[in-house]
Amino acid sequence: MEFKLPLRIYFKNIESVLLISIIVLLPALLFHNYVTSVSYYIAAIYDNPFFGDMTNILFLLLLFMICQIPFIAFTFSEMEDEENKLKKSFGVFLKFGFSVFLFAILYTVLSILGLLAFVIPGILIMVFLFPLPYITVLKDQPIRKVWRTAFLLAKKHFFKLLMLLVSISLIEMLLGYAVNIGISFITQNTLAFVICNMLINLLLFPLLIIIISANIKKWYDMADFYSGKLQSREVPV
Repeated sequence: MEFKLPLRIYFKNIESVLLISIIVLLPALLFHNYVTSVSYYIAAIYDNPFFGDMTNILFLLLLFMICQIPFIAFTFSEMEDEENKLKKSFGVFLKFGFSVFLFAILYTVLSILGLLAFVIPGILIMVFLFPLPYITVLKDQPIRKVWRTAFLLAKKHFFKLLMLLVSISLIEMLLGYAVNIGISFITQNTLAFVICNMLINLLLFPLLIIIISANIKKWYDMADFYSGKLQSREVPV
């Protein structure tokens, strides 16, 4: 798996990455924090913590799928050494944002249902559908035209993709846990916990998406038949 190149992309373009975070990710984090606060408040009233947890996971996955789009586009542009990377990133976000939003709803619902029914179906759904937004941006085509490519890419690199997603999830979880422990030694103020976690996400989320994007593009470029045979089958209609 590729880590050196994503780190170089991240630190080389830290100003642009942070700008995308502030414009796209920060409003999403504020919205997520508000929704989860309300949902946990309602859950406490009705003594139903499951409602709060499910709402948190639902909106977390939904916003994750949407907010990654400009970072994916920026990473691909940087790897291709294109001009106006920042402008293109926002353009791709506006172009595919709504379609990815619809896909994110389906992805989130299917993943949660799969995990609730049996763990393995949920994991399979999450892994096989995960590359779709990346291939959409990479090929500059709607999701409905690239699902075969995304499916075959996930099938060929299933364990690599699963290991990458698990590793990134563990890193984010452990770092968040460590930050919360560190803050607890200083203050018990809820606002301090919220602000620090948001700052961590503003810095960490782009890096994680850049790592995933660089690896998916590497796997895609290594498979000649994806850009040949499959593309010829998907483009017409």
